[in-house]
Amino acid sequence: MKRLWLGLALAVILLALGLGTSRLISRSADAIAEILDTAAETALSGDLQTAASLAEDAHRKWENAWHKIASIADHAPMDEIDSLFAQLSVYAATDHTGEFAAHCKSISKLVLAVGEAHALSWWNLL
Repeated sequence: MKRLWLGLALAVILLALGLGTSRLISRSADAIAEILDTAAETALSGDLQTAASLAEDAHRKWENAWHKIASIADHAPMDEIDSLFAQLSVYAATDHTGEFAAHCKSISKLVLAVGEAHALSWWNLL
């Protein structure tokens, strides 16, 4: 009987840890993606300086969350996100508004995909 309770307690702890990390990653990803979407819209409206500032803010948030996300996520999309952020700064510095906005949208979609990959949903349970 003691092993049953120990097993149940362990299962509940693991479930709580899984739900907590899922929520943390989803919340971080949503915030970063929202900032990047705003940066893309701002760039397309003609204010590349403000858009670059927003993108830098998103990049800082991504860097702050990187180690937490990397502890449980696949690194391939994370490396691609890092690469696109590096390209983004070059587009901002050279006034390539269209490419800047396109990269903001690409990074936004990838960040959301990383967050959704760890969210609790029926397709992740299959």
